[in-house]
Amino acid sequence: MDPLKKYFILFALGYFPVFVFGQIRNSDTYQGTEGRNRINNSEIAARQKEYITKMYYKTFATSNDFIDGKEYFNYAYKSKNTPLLYSAMNFNAVLFMDGKRYENLRLQYDCYKDEVLYMDTSRVINYQFPKVVLKKDAVDGFILIPGIDSMFFKHFTYLNDKENKSDGGYYEVAYDGPSTYVIKHMAILYLSEARIEYKYSPENFILNAGLYHKISNNKEFINLYSSQSKEIKSFLRRNRINIRKATKGEIAETLKYCDALVKKH
Repeated sequence: MDPLKKYFILFALGYFPVFVFGQIRNSDTYQGTEGRNRINNSEIAARQKEYITKMYYKTFATSNDFIDGKEYFNYAYKSKNTPLLYSAMNFNAVLFMDGKRYENLRLQYDCYKDEVLYMDTSRVINYQFPKVVLKKDAVDGFILIPGIDSMFFKHFTYLNDKENKSDGGYYEVAYDGPSTYVIKHMAILYLSEARIEYKYSPENFILNAGLYHKISNNKEFINLYSSQSKEIKSFLRRNRINIRKATKGEIAETLKYCDALVKKH
């Protein structure tokens, strides 16, 4: 981000009249101290959205390439679980877009809609940080850094379906060696007591022989390396690894072992 633009938006956000960012009362309208100029909530919300969009466009050198231009709506506000990955954490992120790298951003990932959100933590609007949806076609990838771990996401135009691109989207690249291991972080919608809920349900894929294969158990994993099945079975048993319950680190270590076996033979 251009430093001058960064300082400009920080100044502008601080200078903009307070009532635009003020918390809206529960009543339908707000009446001034003199009882004049009654402003309803919808009008205030419209002004907020218009102002936020303008400021985001001014923040980045190529705004149309950076954001989709729409404010993110928290559609899961009635649910106990959120479709946002690590929603309770506030951490640094890195964005890769059109060959450029943007650091020290606040990003979130919506597992249900497969959307990346830019979050402005310097302001609170209607009791929450404002979020803007990033334009998917322009985003090459991003890195989320929750604590000591880091998660590198790449935007795949498609995995296997080159014609229809039905399997395109954001995937975490958990291992990238001779074999490639990616994770599709997903949230599944279901009903619970007449309420819509979201269940985190990631899927693992391994690139083998030019195709990405979904794996969910030891058998499916071993079948990808049939010529080394005996050694791999022994490795999984020795290290007590159950692919169905394995962490991404355990799967990555297993793939390193498999790649070494393939190279050796």
